[in-house]
Amino acid sequence: MLSIVIPTLNRPKVLSKNLEILSRINEKNEVVVIIDGGKTEETKKAVKRFSTKLDLKIVENKKNIGTPMCWNEGIKNAIYQNILLLNDDSFIADENYFVKKLLEDLKEADIVGTKIVPETKKTISQQIYGALIKALGGYVEPYNGKKRGQVLFVNGCMGLNKKVFEKVKFNPVYTGNSYREESDFQLNAKREGFKIIYDPHLVVEHLTLPRGGQREHLKDDALYWNTRNHLIFLRNYSNFKRRLNSFFYLLLMLFQVKSFKRLQELRKAVKESLLLSNNLKSV
Repeated sequence: MLSIVIPTLNRPKVLSKNLEILSRINEKNEVVVIIDGGKTEETKKAVKRFSTKLDLKIVENKKNIGTPMCWNEGIKNAIYQNILLLNDDSFIADENYFVKKLLEDLKEADIVGTKIVPETKKTISQQIYGALIKALGGYVEPYNGKKRGQVLFVNGCMGLNKKVFEKVKFNPVYTGNSYREESDFQLNAKREGFKIIYDPHLVVEHLTLPRGGQREHLKDDALYWNTRNHLIFLRNYSNFKRRLNSFFYLLLMLFQVKSFKRLQELRKAVKESLLLSNNLKSV
């Protein structure tokens, strides 16, 4: 059996679509829905419509505590050892096969990564810029390819064994748009000796939404949060190479600065990352 953890914020229609898919799974797995503040009544109504089809557990936060803490709350409240972390706008494909295959994979590994589709199509200039960030700026890209096997990083929609949570938790310092939360979690898990594999047969369809959810109020501050969280991540796993990565990453971010406001955001991100980096042990 499987516990499926879904954090959500003000997206009852999207959540309903996800729960409808999960209700088609033959076995009645547990679904833990974390309502993270916001306008909760509509969300609760959406969840309760599936109370006869799913083994539902609702965890309601009175205020927005952010995605990392929602994952921690959901895993803590899960009753089964095998857990799937799923965003409210991410839908598992071929649901019965997916669950069966994930449970098989979790016998082999402690964390199992899924394949996200559709993959974001990038322009040539975006590809060049992305290659520079990856080569010079220490960008960590979750593996999302065609080969099954052991990897260092996977995306945030992942299966895990609850024993991982006994030693590693999501760190709330990666707040805001939660950029780098799963990278930090997975690297700490790797340090503790846990095995991470990726399985391209576990397909998750990601609904690309222009607005809504946890990041709605942060869409205008992406430069700040991405820079802040990435620098914290780099400094937490610091060595000489990572410090060089931080320097080149900042240079690349400067190319995105097109106003004094953005320059102030970048300055604030660097300052805050320096203050918080020394306090980055898993909570």
